[in-house]
Amino acid sequence: MNMGLKIALIERGLRQIELSHLLGCDPAKVSKIVNGWIEPDEDLKREIARFVGRPVEKLFEDQGCGRS
Repeated sequence: MNMGLKIALIERGLRQIELSHLLGCDPAKVSKIVNGWIEPDEDLKREIARFVGRPVEKLFEDQGCGRS
């Protein structure tokens, strides 16, 4: 799970569905990003960071989930 993003959403008062609307993307994709199942491209990372008010580096640090 991307805890940095999850915490930022909570602190910002945004739900995943709301973020998906702001981004103009599928809610399932946002869920996969928040849960750490997919890594967004750099443009999407910047957009997410802008909407949650956090630096990209803080939101998408290495999650250490054991993937090779």
